[in-house]
Amino acid sequence: MDELLQEGRWAMIAAICNGADSTTAVARATGTSLPNVSQHMQLLHAYDIVAVEKEKQPVGKPRHKYTMKKPICHVHLARNGFAGKQFLTGTYHETLLNVLFLPKKDQAFVHKLLLCYEDLLDCAIGYVKSSEKEIELVVLTENLEKIRAEYANLEIAHMKKKRRIVNWAHSVAEVREGLAQHDPHFVTLFKQPHVLHDPTNTFEEIQ
Repeated sequence: MDELLQEGRWAMIAAICNGADSTTAVARATGTSLPNVSQHMQLLHAYDIVAVEKEKQPVGKPRHKYTMKKPICHVHLARNGFAGKQFLTGTYHETLLNVLFLPKKDQAFVHKLLLCYEDLLDCAIGYVKSSEKEIELVVLTENLEKIRAEYANLEIAHMKKKRRIVNWAHSVAEVREGLAQHDPHFVTLFKQPHVLHDPTNTFEEIQ
């Protein structure tokens, strides 16, 4: 599957991930032609990576709407004595790679949090922001009483350093109501969270 990530096709995948959901939008974002986009989308659809939905238009041909059907995780490692590359699949690998795209100073603490407190993996988790002393996450769960009581504030130690992790736990209903009322707390939490773990696409449904 390495051919899927050649530069031009990768640019199209990135465009779809960033909201370009039509042939015209992808072509505009990548500076390529409509036939070229259509050809590549057919290949990505065949590999079950991009979903293609036909939307009827008042006039003319149906509009093709593109969305990512599943995450792509592709890694290379080269060091003395070893060189390898592979596609990674599954929730664990996706969550691990999401953590690696956090600021470097936060990665080890968040990774340790997710390894040590497995109950949180039943929730949807997003990274909000951090300071030198603490890291703020938003946790979407219907088990609010337990999550708030046990995980609202946790101190994580790593390499003789300590950081406090604040987990803002809310239900989907609370979030939707808060956003509808333009509550500053919810607007801040959901301005642009970096999704770390979301097995049921809860963040996508809210946004």
